[in-house]
This record gives sequence, structure tokens and C-alpha cells, in this order.
Amino acid sequence: MFGIDRRRVMVGAAVGLVGALVATTEPAEASRPVARVLHGRVTAGVFTTVDGYVVRPRTGVGGRPVDLGRFEGWCLELRGHLLPGDVLITTAPPRPSSRCDGARGGRTEWGGGDAR
Repeated sequence: MFGIDRRRVMVGAAVGLVGALVATTEPAEASRPVARVLHGRVTAGVFTTVDGYVVRPRTGVGGRPVDLGRFEGWCLELRGHLLPGDVLITTAPPRPSSRCDGARGGRTEWGGGDAR
């Protein structure tokens, strides 16, 4: 007799379902720039967020790296658009922030001077 192979039917249905789901989903939002305000500290010229991510800030004009050397030890707020690869295209100059963990040390007050 000609029987139906249940295993092949189930595998075929699963493959069809996965294919239908993949075809109807939208692209991931992570590949697009996402507006963010990041808080973190500058150590050895590198900006590290309070969550521990190293972010490479760049200027909005020309995409040049932002020189954070003069903010060494500061707790900063950076505003901009976060891109894949932890690159932040800044939309404003760095500003002092009070959201860093005080136990890590460093200055959280601004202390004067131009933020730009």
C-alpha cells in the first residue's frame, strides 16, 4: 500500500513555515543609525559607557574621530547617532554628566572651560 511518510510531511511543513516567516519579516533596526544619549568616562582617551561598552565618537562633518584627550578622567554625556560597530556620530559637543559610578573615581563636575 502507498502510505504517507509522516516524517517527510512534518519536515516539509516546518521548512515551509520557516520560509514564510523569513519572507515576511522586516529588516533589523540595528543596521540603521539610532539616536542615543550615552553617559560614560574617558580613560586613556577612550570613551567607555557606564554599561562598559567602548564607543568611538566621530564628528558629524567628515566623520573624523573626536579628540577626548582633554576630557581625561571626566564623566561625559555624548549625544548622537549610534551605528553598527559602536561608532557614535556626534550631534552635540561633549557635556559633563553625573551618571557615572562615583566609586570609579574621576571628576563629575565641569570645572569651567569650553565644552567644545
